[in-house]
Amino acid sequence: MSNPFESGPTWDSLAEHISGSVQNLMQSAAHGHQAYYQIQAAQVVESVRVMLYASGTIDKDAAPIRLNLDLKIYHRQVMAALSRLVLSAKMASSTWPADGAIAKMRSNADDVANSVRQFISLAQAVGVTVNDVDAKLILDPEGTFESRTANKLISEYYAKVLAEHPTIKDHIFLDVRVSKQALYNNVAALVMAIQLATDPMAQITVLEMTLEAIHTADRSVQDLTDATRSLAAENDEAEKQSRTRITSEGSLTLIDQASFQGPNRQSEIDSFFNDQDSDLDAETTKSSQRRSESRLSSFSSNSSVSGMSAPTTPGTEYTGRTYSTTFPFPQITPISPIEISPPTTHRPSITLTQKADARGAKLKKMLGDDAPTPKPVKVAEVPWYLGHDYSPTDISFNMEGHVRGGTLSALVERLTLHDSLDPNFVATFLLTYRSFTTTTEFFTLLFHRITISPPNGLNPTELAQWTDRKLTPIRLRVFNIIKSWLENYYLEDEQEDRQMLPKIKAFAESTQMRESMSFAVVQLIKLVEKREASDGSFRKMVLNLSTQAPQPITPRNLKRIRFMDLDPLEFARQLTVMEANQYNKIKPIECLAKAWTSEDPELSAKAINIRKMIETSNLYANWINELVLSENDAKKRAIVIKQVISVAEKLRQLNNFSMLSATTAALAQSPVHRLKRTWELVPAKSMNVLATLQAVTSSAKSWGDYRQELHNANPPCVPFIGVYLTDLVMIQDGNPDILKGTDQHINFYKRVSTAEVIREIQQYQSVPYCLTTVAEIQSFIRKGLDRSRSVTELYDRSLFLEPREGEEEKITRLLAESGFL
Repeated sequence: MSNPFESGPTWDSLAEHISGSVQNLMQSAAHGHQAYYQIQAAQVVESVRVMLYASGTIDKDAAPIRLNLDLKIYHRQVMAALSRLVLSAKMASSTWPADGAIAKMRSNADDVANSVRQFISLAQAVGVTVNDVDAKLILDPEGTFESRTANKLISEYYAKVLAEHPTIKDHIFLDVRVSKQALYNNVAALVMAIQLATDPMAQITVLEMTLEAIHTADRSVQDLTDATRSLAAENDEAEKQSRTRITSEGSLTLIDQASFQGPNRQSEIDSFFNDQDSDLDAETTKSSQRRSESRLSSFSSNSSVSGMSAPTTPGTEYTGRTYSTTFPFPQITPISPIEISPPTTHRPSITLTQKADARGAKLKKMLGDDAPTPKPVKVAEVPWYLGHDYSPTDISFNMEGHVRGGTLSALVERLTLHDSLDPNFVATFLLTYRSFTTTTEFFTLLFHRITISPPNGLNPTELAQWTDRKLTPIRLRVFNIIKSWLENYYLEDEQEDRQMLPKIKAFAESTQMRESMSFAVVQLIKLVEKREASDGSFRKMVLNLSTQAPQPITPRNLKRIRFMDLDPLEFARQLTVMEANQYNKIKPIECLAKAWTSEDPELSAKAINIRKMIETSNLYANWINELVLSENDAKKRAIVIKQVISVAEKLRQLNNFSMLSATTAALAQSPVHRLKRTWELVPAKSMNVLATLQAVTSSAKSWGDYRQELHNANPPCVPFIGVYLTDLVMIQDGNPDILKGTDQHINFYKRVSTAEVIREIQQYQSVPYCLTTVAEIQSFIRKGLDRSRSVTELYDRSLFLEPREGEEEKITRLLAESGFL
């Protein structure tokens, strides 16, 4: 992860840093590590503050914000999102958190990520630059006496530590907040900083002591200081025995250590996994014996140490270009990665080389033979038997080193690489793989990855290294992928998915799996059995009961309901409850291959929820037209239109953009739109409101106003699905499935664009509405939708009420209505 305090910070490094902080919180929430919620929420706040300091926008009246109104709006959104995150993290950390408190915290973390992404994008567009930030402890004069005193002590001791260990300043800095938690964070950071070059067992001891310090509020700073000094002495002794050497660049490189062999190593992995009862990442298994590859904190810089880096504080295990240990709990493959910055995966040598070649080719194409020769990329030498199995011709990358396309087998191998992990690639693949392969074929390749064989000609030492550094990590990656698929991507309605469950169970119970990954066998069998016994409710969204639903506004007679008797707000509420329920049922597979438009019954059936939303929108528009045209008198029709406009206004207040768009579209349909005499009687105030609502739902500039309104809205909300469908159609039709000029490379970048749309759809499915269902009103609405007449019938009714008339007929009518004739 980039350190924003390093010389020459960039927007990318700042964005990556914030993304890592948010990801840490998401991982803790996924694993239920309640003790870290507030700590990591504070780290998210601090990472955003670093960005604002670096860009000179910490003050809401700063020059860049004052000169750009849009930037001011995004700045306000960022600050509001941070406030909500801090509050929800505190609620989720309580002894008895309310139902849905964790879901609310995760939703607020998503809001922070999205608002920061928008802020950074606009700041870059308007030319806001970032500058170096002076990383130091800020002693807030308004802080408590204890905080000021303790942090002053830490600052003094920090200076002493730097004097004895000057290289530490490249790996650590202090928490700039003045609070009780910041105090313990700083002390823990100092304890760990001294351990940069210690042996694995001493490092584990330090981390355990740090955890105890953070959780024990009664422990004094002096006690930790004494412990730190003692550990410093141990560190000096450990350094003498450490098998290290100094490279020509001055970086520290570990000499190869003896790896754990066969059953002994596996028993270590099993023991650690069973203790934690959590996912294991490839590097995590190594870190159970060697803690030297962990990162310092979410603010740590990229160390100049090769092969080893600083220890990590609990919950700051998000990794940028490497993967680290996540003591006390292992790192998992993130399920819903936050899209603030591009994927920050450690690039293997082939990726770096191809990236340089691509740049060189582009320069030569632009400048001809005079183009400068790109400098060769320096990459670490990797033993041949630890390389990738796919051929360089089987996969292609873009200029940024991201996967552009590849064969199916190469993409699956990329999904389970032993030497790198790209969470965005994993999430995108699992969201979209059904558009280019089948579940059966996908799992066949996954099972094959677990059973790969070593190359011929390896001696015992090389075989042990291949097993330790390649086979075991690959198996753990495959385990995480299957576990993630079962938890988040399995579809109850898909026959192929149901047929895969016994195959996964049989594979997990195989002798090879039981001997090599006994911990994974237990986990997978449990998940398969849960899926087999589930009724489609494997994970349900729980309503946050800490917020009381508003009292429904019902008419006196619920047995005979009339549209004009309903309060516009309550009518809008019931529409919202019904529409939100349908929107939340949309699955990723429905967004692939334009299934909602397909004439193939089998493919069309996959998009059943999207099709239902489209059908509901059309029926609703016809019903609104029928309500208006049911009145014979023009004045009464005008009153109905006024009521409909009031409903639309309430829908906007409820963030129900789906039914808002349907309502404005209904009033624009020809049977009602042509009623000139009726529209002349609609009050001017209502007409002004309608004009505003039509502007919000206008398709001008690719729904620019609507997109802005949606991104400014605080969930819960129901987006207008038509905008997403338009985006998906353009992605599907505008990009080939197979990359041109390649040997049948699947266009994976097309799936990246599709996944971005799917993630935004899912983003608004995570927060439920806190509204009370009124069955009678919803029944009235359903009957109205089911009985609505066709557009042709409605248009005939419109002509009957207000026949077409020429100019002379209009003048005669107006004179008659005014009493002159």
